[in-house]
Amino acid sequence: MNNRLFGTFGIFGLSILSLLFLAGTATAACTDGDTICVDEYKQATCLNNEYSQVTVCNIVWGCDASLQACRYCSEGSTGCEGDYAWVCTNGIREKTFCQFGCNPATNACYPSDPDGEICTPEGITECTSNDNNGGYYKQCTSGTWQEGLYCPYNCDLSTNECYECDNSQAAFCSDATTSTKCTGTFYKGGYYVDTPCGAAGCNPTTGLCNSPTAACTDGEQQCNATVRQLCSAGAWGDIVDCAPDTCVQVNATSTICQATPTCTDGDMQCNATMRQLCSGGAWTDVPPDCSASGEICVQVNATSAICQATPTCTDGDMQCNATMRQLCSGGAWTDVPPDCSASGEICVSINATSAVCQAVVTPVCTDGDMQCNATMRQLCSGGAWTDVPPDCSASGEICVQASPTSAVCIPLGGCPLGDEICLSNDVWECIASGNSTVWAFDYTCPASAPLCTESAGVATCIGIPIVISGGSGQFGGVYDTSGGGSVSRCTQFTDWTADSSIEYVQTGADGSSRDCANTTLVRYCREGGKINYYDYEKKYTVDCGEWSDKCDYVYTKTLQYDESDGGLCRSCQKDIYTYACQPSGKLYADNVKESAKCEEWAPCQMAAQEEQKRSGLDALLEDYGLFLGLILILLILAVAYTAYKMVDEEPEDPDGFGKGSEPGI
Repeated sequence: MNNRLFGTFGIFGLSILSLLFLAGTATAACTDGDTICVDEYKQATCLNNEYSQVTVCNIVWGCDASLQACRYCSEGSTGCEGDYAWVCTNGIREKTFCQFGCNPATNACYPSDPDGEICTPEGITECTSNDNNGGYYKQCTSGTWQEGLYCPYNCDLSTNECYECDNSQAAFCSDATTSTKCTGTFYKGGYYVDTPCGAAGCNPTTGLCNSPTAACTDGEQQCNATVRQLCSAGAWGDIVDCAPDTCVQVNATSTICQATPTCTDGDMQCNATMRQLCSGGAWTDVPPDCSASGEICVQVNATSAICQATPTCTDGDMQCNATMRQLCSGGAWTDVPPDCSASGEICVSINATSAVCQAVVTPVCTDGDMQCNATMRQLCSGGAWTDVPPDCSASGEICVQASPTSAVCIPLGGCPLGDEICLSNDVWECIASGNSTVWAFDYTCPASAPLCTESAGVATCIGIPIVISGGSGQFGGVYDTSGGGSVSRCTQFTDWTADSSIEYVQTGADGSSRDCANTTLVRYCREGGKINYYDYEKKYTVDCGEWSDKCDYVYTKTLQYDESDGGLCRSCQKDIYTYACQPSGKLYADNVKESAKCEEWAPCQMAAQEEQKRSGLDALLEDYGLFLGLILILLILAVAYTAYKMVDEEPEDPDGFGKGSEPGI
């Protein structure tokens, strides 16, 4: 019993060791020839049990994840290739030989040709007859011969095409430099042959070239627009037209055709959401497409483009960046050359959405001052005078210089002698002038009583104004004053209208600011339906808006990333700036700017295949599996054989009884 158990254990051990032997030898990662998609445009092929061969797929069809291989055509497309018809299946052109040819009209094989009526390829011709009255030919049209087509000068049996002309026709000049004549070869048919006349020109009477005058040295070459020309027999003759390439004069005697660059190597541009790099004078895509990560392609400047997630500005807006104007395009600021400094100018932001190059001028006035220009008031802005409409004459008034820094519109004509009025914080008095009266500046209210008020023709300077009603915003006020005559007798007034307004910016100690306006309002006495401009009331309003923070873009973080294009790689760094305000501390996370810098493109270093980590037993079985397996198998076979012999071999009969007998009693 023990021997049988030992034998059984030996066989079981043999099975276990055999499995270990197989495990030690099956270490291949893939089968040679297998393919797998590395990304959307690359396929890796298994070589020496590793995916080490990388192939760049056609950019139109790419790498199919379901096939794990490059596609070479559009699924379901068809076509003819010689006598083969093909259909695209799983990205591969599967070809079928056509016994009677492939019909280009249907991209399928002709079914049969019992009468010889089916033909290929499309458009070929074949002469059918010739005589002194001309010839006939047939032409392959939509896979069928169309017969009975006429050649007036017979059909050329060597080319199966109609002759072009009658060899009896005289020569003629096709242009001023080319002689054309018919050269006959069969019956009366022939072909037109052009002979360049060069500088000698073609004689319009004979149709032949004039006697040549050497215009060049034989063997020399020159460019004539995009055409390369060779000098032969003293005249220039065309060699080849380089178009769409360019003809380049290499030296005085030789020329070449050279591709015309469409861009400068190294430049980048946006093509929809795809970045493109100029390489070899032509634009090539730089995958992946920005849209793959939900971003857009942004043209940073004339030579660089980046993928960007969030627009940082409104398309069409302009701003100044030092002396360079910038235009918002695709949600990002891009330079608008030339730099203003190139012409000795500066960049000036007209408003929040526009910027211009402007000459550096010497200020002629102080910003905020006002003056009169005839009947038009003018405000000093940016060191220059600008009109403040409407013109005073539009309401029948004149412009008066109230003080060295202010100007107002007042009624035209005489005034009550001795009356006083307030113009801003200045007191004006009605004085005699010739046979009339005019308003004249008298004095300015002192700092201790800066507000001018008037009533019944008397002006008074007061210190603290009386607040009649609150203004808008966080701060404001309306100050009431009377003047300009006997308004107490008025029973009806016109509506309050703005007479003048001064705008200014109030700055807080914390750097915040707000816009304010000091406006003068006036209303006139209305008597019997007529307006009396001598009797009026004025009031002054101060209106300030909300305090605003000082806002700007502040540095937030830096991102490191790599870019690749085929066999080219480079490392990039993107700095991100977020719009923030102080002193409130507001942060606008959706309003960011980005600045990207990249290294030069360089060939990629092929990433080494990561070596699979192996345990001690795995390494032993992989490196010495075959050797150990053979030794163990031999040992187990020897053990199994010994066990078998011990179990099945007959034991010796010490008592002399034969097998199957029992001893006597």
